[in-house]
Amino acid sequence: MKRGRLGGIVVVPSTTSRVARRPEWLEWALRLALVLTLAFGGSVGDATGGDSRATIDVLVRSDAGTSVPGAVVLLRDPVTGREARGVSGADGRTALRPGFEAPLMTLSVSARGYLPKQSAVRDGAGPVVVTLARAAALSGRLRAPLGELPRGLSIHLLAIGPSSVSGWAAMGLPSAPVAAVSTSGRFEFETVPTSVALRLLILTPGWFLDRPIEKLGVGESRDLGELGVVPVWELAVRCVGPTGEPVAGARVAVDGTPVSTRRAPWDDTGRPVAAGDRCDEIPASVTDRAGRASLSVPNIRGSITVDSDSHEMWHGAFDVASAPELTVRLKRASGVLRGRVVAADGGPTEPSRTRALVRVIDAAGAIAGEGYVARTGEFRVLAVRGPGPWKVMLAGPRWIGLAPTVVQDLAAEITLRVPARVEVDLRVVGRGGVPLSSVRIVVTRLAGDATGEAEVLRADMFADDDGGYRVFLPPETYRLRIGAAGYRWTTVPRVELSGRQSREHVAEVELTPE
Repeated sequence: MKRGRLGGIVVVPSTTSRVARRPEWLEWALRLALVLTLAFGGSVGDATGGDSRATIDVLVRSDAGTSVPGAVVLLRDPVTGREARGVSGADGRTALRPGFEAPLMTLSVSARGYLPKQSAVRDGAGPVVVTLARAAALSGRLRAPLGELPRGLSIHLLAIGPSSVSGWAAMGLPSAPVAAVSTSGRFEFETVPTSVALRLLILTPGWFLDRPIEKLGVGESRDLGELGVVPVWELAVRCVGPTGEPVAGARVAVDGTPVSTRRAPWDDTGRPVAAGDRCDEIPASVTDRAGRASLSVPNIRGSITVDSDSHEMWHGAFDVASAPELTVRLKRASGVLRGRVVAADGGPTEPSRTRALVRVIDAAGAIAGEGYVARTGEFRVLAVRGPGPWKVMLAGPRWIGLAPTVVQDLAAEITLRVPARVEVDLRVVGRGGVPLSSVRIVVTRLAGDATGEAEVLRADMFADDDGGYRVFLPPETYRLRIGAAGYRWTTVPRVELSGRQSREHVAEVELTPE
């Protein structure tokens, strides 16, 4: 009796079976066909199942209602990774034949001069209409002091202001725009968002450039002309503790450079998150396990700041020419401050657009530590520095005018009670009624006579996505003074906040050119 094994199943044909009398070549052919069916049956079924001839019509148009030709349309199955591509015609239309079926697919559309957009498409959907927001274009040319630029130079556009913390994804961009510099020094950003003010920076090691840019208009194509870049030097920093042990995770930043933060952002547990999570900040260099970090400095001499979770903040000077490596000895911090932020009635506070920042001030008036408030209202400042007692307050425009809480001992948890506040909206315009994206504002609390006046805010402010400014104040009476570069100061003499409503609108403020 002849035995055969196929696919793990033992087959014992009888002597009278027709299968047993088949030629050997036919038996092997049947075996091969069965193996191929078992191996590839699932994939073949996915590719051919259903009506693979079905098409998905896509219409791409702009926010002005016109069709967008030449848009690249990508339909993707997020599970299998299969894709179907198309390009819109003169009428903005394209027909995709994916050749696969999926209950939910992603549709990505991009076109020159428009912000990219991604949306979800369900199986069996009819014609899909995608509206792209018009963007702006930015170009220019770089010039080196000696006339020769290095290869591989790149320029980054970083947004200014708190609205950019998580705004790139909302604008359809996965991250901050980056442009490569050609050998002649030319660069071009084809897709620039128009809702935020920007900063043009070179982050390539060895070179430095920082250029603030006002908001671009929709569809605007701006040429910055020729921009000069300067070489930078490398400074090695080694951070050690009181007994000489290496300090890992310390943030090292050069004062006077465009580094806008001395701390990495915190997550809900109080630990610093990965660098680059906030697009509006250039993260400082972080020391490794050996306590070492390398910085690119634009000047041979200058000052730096070192901030560690468990050590006091350190300020000092450097001179790359005489000492290319600097050793910093840090002191232990005073302790850790924990607490909660609640409303005046003890309940949770209303949600905020940006995470609240808790700031601790020591007896000498210096910043002794900072930490972000979690969505649960809890916060933790890991390293409180300097002598006590300490003042604890919530920092940011939303928390202006709140009295600080005095802490004598860091051992006990504290509670910050937030009274009701009124949201004050205002718009500031300049020449020809054009909205200004950045202003300087001074808010003064008024009393019955001039002796009771108290300044509660003096800060640079940036417009939000709607082009306006928002200040949150307790219900009282205030005076506003507003200014901007190239404009005279303008005073709003009296703004009364009764507290009967949570939002007040101040009439549009027009600044007079100098």
